[in-house]
Amino acid sequence: MCCKLLIIKELKKPALKWCKHCDVGVGCRIYENRPNDCRQFSCIYLMDENLDEHWNPMKSKMVLTKDPGQNRLTIYVDPGRIDAWRREPYYSQIKFWATAVAKDRGQVIAIWGVGLIAVTPDREINLGPVREDQSIMTSVQMGPNGREIDVFVVEKDDPRLQKQKEFD
Repeated sequence: MCCKLLIIKELKKPALKWCKHCDVGVGCRIYENRPNDCRQFSCIYLMDENLDEHWNPMKSKMVLTKDPGQNRLTIYVDPGRIDAWRREPYYSQIKFWATAVAKDRGQVIAIWGVGLIAVTPDREINLGPVREDQSIMTSVQMGPNGREIDVFVVEKDDPRLQKQKEFD
């Protein structure tokens, strides 16, 4: 699924299109000579021994990644199965992860096509499309019921991003 859902800049492969080097259901025909984008990619399913077989991207129709340098779990969802992440046994685990990363203003983001949804412990926030010159930011406020988490899109030069980096 990573060969379909993800962008591979070195091959000029857009998201949501099968890589021309992929034998669907079999694997990469150029694996030994694959580009750095592919070599550096870390699929959480392959790295986390605690994830059961149902998280296999070909079964789940999702690819899980941890964004380098950020406290963010990204779930790339096959647009042909955009509800896959909301089904069990996935959804309860995704909400668990959202609760775990929220303690440090982390994010769980579900992506299909250009649509992004931030998953928080208590809700889902439709972020819509996010451009490369924008960032996703998390804020935590104390409300009448305790911590309230908000996730929103800002321009990369938004001063709140710098303040958040200083706080971290």
